[in-house]
Amino acid sequence: MKKYLISLLAALFVAAASYAAPDNLRYSYRYNGYTHISSELSSVASDSHPFSFRLEKIAYPDNTYIYQLKMYFEDRAPFSIPKGARMSFTTPESKVVRVDQIEKSNEPILFERSSQKLYWNPATYIIPEDDLLQVIGGIASVEVVTGWEIDDYFQIQFKSNDFAKALNAQYETVRDAELPAYDVDVEDIARYADNATSLTVLSRAKVATGKERIYNVALNYLYYKTSNTEDFDLNFMIGTEQKYTIPVGSEITITLADGSSITLPQERDQVNVVYLYPDMEQLKAILRGVKAISIDTPDGTINDTFPDDSFAATLQHQYNTLMILSVL
Repeated sequence: MKKYLISLLAALFVAAASYAAPDNLRYSYRYNGYTHISSELSSVASDSHPFSFRLEKIAYPDNTYIYQLKMYFEDRAPFSIPKGARMSFTTPESKVVRVDQIEKSNEPILFERSSQKLYWNPATYIIPEDDLLQVIGGIASVEVVTGWEIDDYFQIQFKSNDFAKALNAQYETVRDAELPAYDVDVEDIARYADNATSLTVLSRAKVATGKERIYNVALNYLYYKTSNTEDFDLNFMIGTEQKYTIPVGSEITITLADGSSITLPQERDQVNVVYLYPDMEQLKAILRGVKAISIDTPDGTINDTFPDDSFAATLQHQYNTLMILSVL
């Protein structure tokens, strides 16, 4: 696993101008007949309760759909928002849109940032598309009900309209995303390990076919509880009778669909097996398409191409399968 943590959250606290980044799609998969399309998390600063959120579109087998808004309210103290509690949006024109919290149980996420203990307090709201279209035009404030006592609520005011801008970008992302062409299956999960400080989900290796060789490819997901961050490990075995020693630090160059390339170091001393630790931006670039790979070894360079893009296609399937069990 990684010798260092790449904080996904650091990339999520972005300026409003970058909300509509091309990599804002987190996943698009079909599971048990239901289609799930979600944006990546966006984060909004606040003097009282900063929060992160993501919008998910869920399509039913009868082609109807709903929008689900997952909120994570940051606080130094934990709280659990009960099912049925409402969040109210107030627009700049003083119109009010109310949505209901639908989860029966919301467990706060405890983590540390800069040696300070913090909680992400989750809540999930269903928002009809008509209401969603109304609030993405502008949100002046929200009121969040956290319980059934008279003082169980808090308000967040927005001066720069950051929430509405980010929500609009997420809506455009999930609305315009391509529908998945296949179902994912939990049978493609090789291992699920929920430990005290981390969660690890391993995908079952799948074959990708290059012009010269075949490759057994696997993608693994890691969530670090102490820092509330995520990681991915990519590894593949080269199908060849010849033994290639690939020492730590060997350069692995992946040529992408757009002709650009990513070079990553081999992370373990191995024979015929490559271990790579791409960050999230690199992984998403790889998922969009791989033309070729080049593997430096002391015995020479291994080169191969993927005319049918099976390397990226295999990873896409594994990535979306892992998303069923991802935390954030």
